[in-house]
Amino acid sequence: MHAMEQLLSTNDVASRMGVSRQHVVAYILRYDLPARKLNPQKRNSPYVINETEYHKWLEQVYLKKIHRKQGFASLVKTGLNS
Repeated sequence: MHAMEQLLSTNDVASRMGVSRQHVVAYILRYDLPARKLNPQKRNSPYVINETEYHKWLEQVYLKKIHRKQGFASLVKTGLNS
């Protein structure tokens, strides 16, 4: 990982997406949101998300899913520019 890459917490991503932290964990587990645990040896270790990978996932997976379900208005509300 490059030293300048920003890591986001599940709370950071939840705030950007306007969803709960639990939803972000579900996206990690079910929809391949790239994340890793801070300490993989600990069961309850928090996830962190690389900001660049988050934006790629948002554009490639999440926004397409919303667009199909709710239309263009949801894309604007979600805020691709976050």
